[in-house]
Amino acid sequence: MEQFAWAAGFFDGEGCVQLYKRIRHDDWVDWQLMVTAVNTDIRPLVRMKALFGGSIQPMQKAGNKHGYLPSWAWMPSHAKAAKSLEMMLPWLTVKREQAELALQSRKYIQPHKRQRSQENRDALDLIRVQLSTLKKQPVGLAGLSVPPTGREN
Repeated sequence: MEQFAWAAGFFDGEGCVQLYKRIRHDDWVDWQLMVTAVNTDIRPLVRMKALFGGSIQPMQKAGNKHGYLPSWAWMPSHAKAAKSLEMMLPWLTVKREQAELALQSRKYIQPHKRQRSQENRDALDLIRVQLSTLKKQPVGLAGLSVPPTGREN
């Protein structure tokens, strides 16, 4: 369990949760739950891969020639993405709501099938909008008790 707590902390800081929609020809809509973590230090990504599977890919940045460090991305497949979120969920803080929404999407995604049900499409579109909205909300200290610093004046 300790390794999943570590993974959740790393993912809270470096991870991303997305619901990717690809519209193909002839009414074919493909949905995929995407979970990634990007870092300039490959070691924590290797640890994520060892825990949850997936792959590690080099990131292509146009800015690399401008002095940016090379970076890598850990990317599990759709099924492994969901499983990794489930296993980290008890320890997630920053990404908890995003993970919960993403996990809800599984009941509407029909892998390798045409997403013909308008009800499923509408539900997935709503979840995708909710995920996007969560990422744009400022994180505040409302309701948190912050100890005084002694520099109030």
